[in-house]
Amino acid sequence: MARRKSGGGGSGANWMDTYGDMVTLLLCFFVLLYSFSSINQNKWTEIVISFTGAPPKNTAITVDVGNDPDFAMVQPIAQINPKSKVLKDEKQYYDSGEITPTSQEKLDMGVVTSEDLEKVLNSDIYKSVQQSFDGLYDALQEYVETYGIEDMLYVDRSADSIFLRVTSGLLFDSGSAQLTPESIQILDSLQGLFVRALGAIEGISIEGHTDSVPINNAAFADNRELSSERANNVARYFEQKGIPSDMLLGIGYGEYHPIDTNDTEEGKQNNRRVEFVLKKRVVTLSEVEGENADG
Repeated sequence: MARRKSGGGGSGANWMDTYGDMVTLLLCFFVLLYSFSSINQNKWTEIVISFTGAPPKNTAITVDVGNDPDFAMVQPIAQINPKSKVLKDEKQYYDSGEITPTSQEKLDMGVVTSEDLEKVLNSDIYKSVQQSFDGLYDALQEYVETYGIEDMLYVDRSADSIFLRVTSGLLFDSGSAQLTPESIQILDSLQGLFVRALGAIEGISIEGHTDSVPINNAAFADNRELSSERANNVARYFEQKGIPSDMLLGIGYGEYHPIDTNDTEEGKQNNRRVEFVLKKRVVTLSEVEGENADG
């Protein structure tokens, strides 16, 4: 019987291995390209508005801060260099010498075109709010410099918020949430400045912080409870002095948002603090158009 020739039939599919490797490499290449890419949200919003006349649905979110105070999206003071005059990521709003509304502010205003934005920015009500809010920031800075308390009370701001940080030793004794007699003069001064600009303020968040040393008394279960009671006592005092209660929000973070190390006494002192976030009131397009109609 004649022997069959071996034709190497099994090697005919080797090209598929090479093809599969090439497809895999191409897939990895495009995955890397996608991971390196990013979309500028502001440009994307402008493109969508130019075609549709309205912001994209996934970014058009309006928060009514007046009815439900929530300052979670405001940059925490822990990220602010207390020695700086301007927040790094907000510096663009100051380079031109004037403050421009942020993208989120524009959405909250209800503007969808540049003409709408110009109408709001040129309105008397917007200019009044902006002037009053700027004046509050300047007055707080002047207060700190006049009394030489830069090491105990820090002031900074972004385009739509003013930030204050007060060392807790100015307001409370160690382990206590009761306001000291010395703290009343400071709170009265701050309250007086706040009231003068009350029409330009949407809400005031008061945030209590402690160091990491466990609380050792029967009054409080832990540092979070201590910091919460301190923040709320400041809010209650402001309420008694005439600031509307629905503008005040007290929050206690305990030792969980430190701005310094807890391994040194100086670091612990820096972490024991009360912070204030004052949110500027947003002037809406409908508000401006209503004012013009009334006029």
